[in-house]
Amino acid sequence: MNLFLAVDYRYDWLATTLKGLAESFGEIRRLADQHEWFDGLWQREYAEPIVGMAFVATQTYIVGVVADLGRAKGKCANDLSQFVKDNKIGYYTIDPHPTADRHSRILLINAAANYYKHHDEWDGWKTNMTTRQLEAAGIKEDTEFPCLVTAEILFADRNFTNLSALLSIASEWRGHLINKQL
Repeated sequence: MNLFLAVDYRYDWLATTLKGLAESFGEIRRLADQHEWFDGLWQREYAEPIVGMAFVATQTYIVGVVADLGRAKGKCANDLSQFVKDNKIGYYTIDPHPTADRHSRILLINAAANYYKHHDEWDGWKTNMTTRQLEAAGIKEDTEFPCLVTAEILFADRNFTNLSALLSIASEWRGHLINKQL
């Protein structure tokens, strides 16, 4: 097997990043214990960017896997960049365990990451690939906390604080994709 694929060297840094983000939920609990006004709505307000950043970190892992596949196929420089652009969405659809509604979890992670990164730039809810993917999962313009709702859809225990579930999903997808592509 190709060196780029033999070892999942992205796994540990994603695990470390997600663990650090998950520790932020402790600060939310501390604030809730300290301040009566810090109710469930405030807690969700603080949790939304934590989960959004977790999606972005996982998206970075996922696109890196696609790049690794390109390298394993001999692509480099501009050819590698084009390979990633041309193939990533197709690869994201290859999910060994889609959601109950048959949506790719990887596409949903990608959409949630893009939503989190770009929604402040939007003037309202844009119609684009990101929002179409979210809408397919039931997340609409009036969904109050899209990242939290996405996490609840993706995580079997519906506990959005269980960020290690993202690592499991992404790593499982990586293994499945590599076996399918090679």
